[in-house]
Amino acid sequence: MPVRSGTIYEGEVGTVIDIDMRRDISTAINITLLVLKPGDVTATWVPTVAGARTLRYTTVAGDLVAGVTQIQPHLTLGAWTGYGRPVFIQVHRPL
Repeated sequence: MPVRSGTIYEGEVGTVIDIDMRRDISTAINITLLVLKPGDVTATWVPTVAGARTLRYTTVAGDLVAGVTQIQPHLTLGAWTGYGRPVFIQVHRPL
């Protein structure tokens, strides 16, 4: 599940993270992103559906910490409720 390209920096606010789910999720409900940040810090982000196949999340203060962040979608689609494949983003420390 690709995430947008480009360099992501620690502390950015307003960075858009798009996750291609590779299938039509336009009718999905109860959508969350389970997030594991560096240092085993967990969070839950609430994305929107952008188009038929994309989950979109826009970062707020405190979301992005330098290191590798793992993001795993969780949603309900019809009678199925479960997890999507996790994606990993590298968050860089600014100078």
